[in-house]
Amino acid sequence: MVKQVKITVIVDNKSIVGDEYAPGGFSALVENELDDGTIIKILFDTGPENERLKINLQKLKLDISDIDYIVLSHGHFDHTGGLSYAFTNSNDYVRVVCHPDTLIEKILILEDGTEKNVGIQDTKEIERIEQSGRIIKRKDEYRITDNIWITGEIPRKNDYEILNPMLKKVIKRENGIEEQDQLDDDISLVIELEDNSKIVICGCCHSGIVNTINHIIKKSDNNISFIIGGLQLHQANERLLVYTKKKFQEIPLRCLYPMHSTGDVGIEYFKENLGNIYKEGGVGTTIIIKSNI
Repeated sequence: MVKQVKITVIVDNKSIVGDEYAPGGFSALVENELDDGTIIKILFDTGPENERLKINLQKLKLDISDIDYIVLSHGHFDHTGGLSYAFTNSNDYVRVVCHPDTLIEKILILEDGTEKNVGIQDTKEIERIEQSGRIIKRKDEYRITDNIWITGEIPRKNDYEILNPMLKKVIKRENGIEEQDQLDDDISLVIELEDNSKIVICGCCHSGIVNTINHIIKKSDNNISFIIGGLQLHQANERLLVYTKKKFQEIPLRCLYPMHSTGDVGIEYFKENLGNIYKEGGVGTTIIIKSNI
């Protein structure tokens, strides 16, 4: 069972340690203390580039040499850009966990027909990591322990949480085959504490936070108490924001740390409408959550 969790935000759009450390994207170090004293360390996403991950880790005096897992929430560059640095500077037993689509080409087709790579930039590094045999690719749920798990694909069940117009212009390309990228690789991390309260950590939540919550409830129960990370609401209209707030009010949510893709629109809305549940986050934010047992 998980007794305590310490989450340190390494990369985000905002920072409490200096604006120069906030390049956008997301990364967080998640340290899980089990009831037997074991610590499981997870690097959740790696930010937009190797150098930025390195600099921010140094600034925050964080050590990733003993991490157990690198979890990639999806394949966009601002979440995977520091993968090479993270993998190289960890250890010989670290595992990379992601959806298979995370590793394939993601190309934005611009108005003039030119292409922009918005996926993983260093394909040679992916080949090196795959050859190491230390990548775990799953479309479905993956359990690190009984109480620490990755959602796998999130079914999209509502008409509110849809891809924004820019993302609809992105294709995925594999073995010469192209199709629109539906971002099926979007996954989140779930941690269940001893008291059964749950922590959900999101990268961008392209599948929608309401869809993500409903998927977790179906797999477990609705005792979701903490939500941390990007919620893909930077272009949200009031209809979607109200819909999302209503869902938050249906679960025993105690703290919401909306960051990254939540955007100023979503962050300001929750700040104004969720009272003390809303918490500000950014690079340097440390969140310690203990079981009530």
